[in-house]
Amino acid sequence: MTQQTKSLNPWEILGLKEGASDKEIKKAFRRLAKEYHPDKGGDAAIFAQVSRAFALIKTKDARKKFEKDQGRPEKSLNAMAMEVILLKIMAGIQKSQDIKDIKYRSLIRLAEAAFQNDITKMKGDHKNNRQQIEVMNDIIDRFTYNGKAEEDFITHALKDEVNSTKRVLRSIELQLRIAARALTLLDRYEFRQALRDRPNAFTWTTTSGSF
Repeated sequence: MTQQTKSLNPWEILGLKEGASDKEIKKAFRRLAKEYHPDKGGDAAIFAQVSRAFALIKTKDARKKFEKDQGRPEKSLNAMAMEVILLKIMAGIQKSQDIKDIKYRSLIRLAEAAFQNDITKMKGDHKNNRQQIEVMNDIIDRFTYNGKAEEDFITHALKDEVNSTKRVLRSIELQLRIAARALTLLDRYEFRQALRDRPNAFTWTTTSGSF
């Protein structure tokens, strides 16, 4: 299994073994959703990833579809990349005071610049979280608790924090792949010159045609 496929694996994202029951899947989702829901101060990116993972395996029919599509991870990555491309372009449109003032070609360039900025920030976040995991693992390895293992609350808490940070890392890695794919897809787009009688015509062309 490739690293890309693993990162899109809903079982891994939810912290479950393949074949977990419906009850176990729902329980794992509720626990993670409670931890990462943005309204409760959680990480929106991780919450979105957890929600997507749950949607993929929450029912028997959903699991069958996921198993059928499992061999086509590129399709899923492209779909997610197109979603964020659309968000970036819509943000550029909404920032314009007047729709007539939009320079269509600049929308693509602005989106590309936004993705480059996102990638730079995410690489920094990834490095910081990786270093945090290394420090916590080093502390865990050096800790000695002279008592019952089940009473070693500090070590258990640190291990939980390591697992939580690993989920953050997986989320960042997925977002990095999505951003990189988005840049590749954006490179295939250009705007034709608007028709004279329709100066604001919003016409897309791609290497495979137009829509």
